[in-house]
Amino acid sequence: MKMRLSYAVLLLWLMTIIGFVWYWSSQDRSVNPNPNYEQTIKKLEQQNDSLLAINQGLQEQIAEQLEKQEGIKEELKKRNKDLEQLKYRKIEKIRAIGNYDNDELYRFFAEFETDSLHH
Repeated sequence: MKMRLSYAVLLLWLMTIIGFVWYWSSQDRSVNPNPNYEQTIKKLEQQNDSLLAINQGLQEQIAEQLEKQEGIKEELKKRNKDLEQLKYRKIEKIRAIGNYDNDELYRFFAEFETDSLHH
């Protein structure tokens, strides 16, 4: 008899739990506690669209700046190459002048013109 009673109590508890679960699951949960919910959602969607547009503009600016950066890097490489060539030419001229004898040095500097004024 005790066994049947405990099964009956267990069955009653299970039915109670099932009843509560069914009750809570059948409740209409679409009732929103925030009365401005729809307005808030629309406002947030507008802000999101605005931020996406701003982000797109910034992405385009980044792409432009990266293109400019590449152009500047190429220009720097070209100018550095030009500088190296000028340095090499200067060194070659200095070496050539360094090998001159006295007569050649006199001729070299005698033809040398300056912008200075005679006093």
